[in-house]
Amino acid sequence: MIQKGVPPNVITYNALMDGYCLTGKMDRAQEVLNTMKSNEIWPDCYSYNILIDGLCKNRKLDEARNTFDKLASSGLQPDVITHNIMIRGLCQEGLFEEAKELLSKMETGIHGTRPII
Repeated sequence: MIQKGVPPNVITYNALMDGYCLTGKMDRAQEVLNTMKSNEIWPDCYSYNILIDGLCKNRKLDEARNTFDKLASSGLQPDVITHNIMIRGLCQEGLFEEAKELLSKMETGIHGTRPII
């Protein structure tokens, strides 16, 4: 793509990250996110959702939590999908109380979003 003079955009990088996540190559997915930033292509909430989902599905919950927490520092707010991904990841690890706490924060709007009911 680059060789043809077509610069990658956030959609291109998201597709690459998703592919790495689906194959369990989480280090490579993280590298793609870092490359985006170094190329001044700013990840969107969907970018982080891809990474957080991949981390949860690959049982890297601590990294998923850290990535979730970094959203605000990157100027983005976790959306309903981000919360759903984290809640599902927490439940799959048996962390039901933590999942309930996150849902409660979501319901009170602490993270700037409320559940869709």
